[in-house]
Amino acid sequence: MADPATWAVIAAGTAVATGGLTAYGSHVQAKEEQEFAEASVRTQERSMDVNADINADQASVERQKVIDEAHLIMGRIRVNQAESGMGMDGSAEALLRQADYDAAANIDIITRNERNNFLSIISGRRGVSAPNPMMNAVLAGMAGLQSGLRLGSGIQGASPGGGGGGGGGGGGGGSSSLIGQNIDSST
Repeated sequence: MADPATWAVIAAGTAVATGGLTAYGSHVQAKEEQEFAEASVRTQERSMDVNADINADQASVERQKVIDEAHLIMGRIRVNQAESGMGMDGSAEALLRQADYDAAANIDIITRNERNNFLSIISGRRGVSAPNPMMNAVLAGMAGLQSGLRLGSGIQGASPGGGGGGGGGGGGGGSSSLIGQNIDSST
C-alpha cells in the first residue's frame, strides 16, 4: 500500500494532467468557435454592405422616377398652354413652380428615407462582433484548472489517510466520486 506522500503525488500529477488536457480541449473548442464567429461576422457585414447598396440603388431609382414625373407634368402644362394659344401667363408659371416644388419635396423625402434605412443597416453592424480570443484562452485555462482541482481533490479524498471526500452513503468516510469508489473498493 502506498504512503500518503505517494497518493499526494499521484493526485497532483493526475490533476495537472487532467487540467492540462481539459484546458487544451477548451482552447481548441474556443479557437474553432472564434473562427466560426469571425466567419459569421464577415458574412453579416457582407450582407449589410449588399443591403446598403440595394438601399442606395432603390433611392436612386425613386428619385429618378420623381424627376421624370415632374418633367412629364411640366411638359403637359406647357403643351396645354401652347394649344390654348395663350402665352405662359402667371397661372401656368404657378403650376410649373408647384410641380418643381413637389418634385423637390418628394426627392427630399426619398433622401431622408434612404439615410434612415442606411442608419438602420449600420446600426446592426455595430452589434455584430466576434468573441475575444484572449477571453476564450482565459476561460479555457479556468476550465482546465477547475477540472484538475476537482479530480485532484477526489483522488486525495479517497486516498488512505486523506480524509473523507464527501461522506459517501453507507460505508465510512470514503469519497463519493467514482474514482474514490474504485479505489475504496479495491482496498
